[in-house]
Amino acid sequence: MIQGLDLSHHQSPDKLNWGALKSAGYQFLICRASYGKGTADRQFVRFVELARLHGFKVGAYLFYRQTHSVEDQLAVFDAQLKKIGGLQPGDLFPALDMEENSANGDGKPNAAVFNSACFKIAESWRHRYGGAILYYSSFFPSSWLGADKGAWRNQPGFFHWLADYSKPAGEPRHPDTPSWHIHQPQPRTIPEYANGKEIVDYDVTNSNVQLVTLSIPETEPTTKDETDTSTRPGGADVEHAVEKIGIGAELIAEGLNRMREGLELLKEP
Repeated sequence: MIQGLDLSHHQSPDKLNWGALKSAGYQFLICRASYGKGTADRQFVRFVELARLHGFKVGAYLFYRQTHSVEDQLAVFDAQLKKIGGLQPGDLFPALDMEENSANGDGKPNAAVFNSACFKIAESWRHRYGGAILYYSSFFPSSWLGADKGAWRNQPGFFHWLADYSKPAGEPRHPDTPSWHIHQPQPRTIPEYANGKEIVDYDVTNSNVQLVTLSIPETEPTTKDETDTSTRPGGADVEHAVEKIGIGAELIAEGLNRMREGLELLKEP
């Protein structure tokens, strides 16, 4: 099994020991890009930039809200991707987070709305990138997706990231899904995050799944829109460059602080 983490603004990039995380065998980080139409995750860009800098495979996910339109939610998600220069070949396919979210004003999941909207989002990614990752709990399809349990989920090109907190890592229940690809067991503390003092969402892949299976291929399935400015000078590239400069400055400052600490230790009798 390959280890990874699910990260959002609930965690801090500064609390990750990036070198130790790499040494411990973690290989992928899936970061929340957006929550519905109104929230761009404030830590997304920094997590992705630092993850790429340290050699991790990167994924981005959209938390779906049934009270918001597909178009509005994709607009926020795509704007977030532009800040990181877009998803690149070798990054994980984009992920769609499907959950019961009534506690936050969405009401109980409506099967017709969920199936239609979530298929539309996932299909748009399958067409653009070659695939999509679907996040949901083991019994979400039978509980909320209607009589056919959201049968569209099991089409080719859709990969399954199952939350099952009751089972050990790598043993999720999947009664309505022929195969699973990533399992999120009970959140836990790990020494590489906050020195083991705070909980983080931990993930593992199926032992038969290589990360390349879940990654955007070297040759993208669709031709890039010539009007897309995300890879041209100016526009989104300027914002992307500014983000990189800011992160680089933070890393330099952190290095200088450690040097100062080391020098102070040398001065001690």
